[in-house]
Amino acid sequence: MLPLQFYCIGPSAYCFINIRLRKYSHKVQFAMGNITQVLQEVVSANKVVKLDYVNAVGVHYSANIVITSGYRDPERQAQAMFGNWLKLNRGEVYKEDHLPAETRKKMNDAYKIAEESPKATNSEKAEAKSKFIELGKTIPGYHTQGRAIDISRGSLPERAKQALDKELKQVQENNNISIWHYQKEEGAVSTVTEDTKSKWPKP
Repeated sequence: MLPLQFYCIGPSAYCFINIRLRKYSHKVQFAMGNITQVLQEVVSANKVVKLDYVNAVGVHYSANIVITSGYRDPERQAQAMFGNWLKLNRGEVYKEDHLPAETRKKMNDAYKIAEESPKATNSEKAEAKSKFIELGKTIPGYHTQGRAIDISRGSLPERAKQALDKELKQVQENNNISIWHYQKEEGAVSTVTEDTKSKWPKP
């Protein structure tokens, strides 16, 4: 099981560890991980989906926005896909150009053996999971491009969500009621200005 890692963005002091990243102050909350891994992922997540945009939303609405995941390397992305395969509607949430139907079928067949077959031996299950992971590592996901973040739903007030919706695309992942998945499919995330804030819902 992968370590759970959380980044708490916003004005509150409830988060456990404060770090200074570049010129921004980010509050980082983590569990079962280590600080080096968390810092590495926070930096990597800055590739496209800038944390300063999310932080600006959090400050504007006095919200402590908890980012549960950002950038993932192909191995971690494949592991995340395996762990959330049912929530991902067995891969159907992915576009065809990201996850071709033939590959999705192979992954689903492997998942069935690894997780759902009552007759498969432990060795067969392990082999099937390994096959799933190897296939998953080839999928060009938005997380592996630094273009996606997952946000804990309970940490995102409705008006803050509406502000994020203006810049990032929110993608519904079937059966996943704990997080909002946001991605920036093209281009860079806009810099937050006073004009930007004027277009957000009033706090």
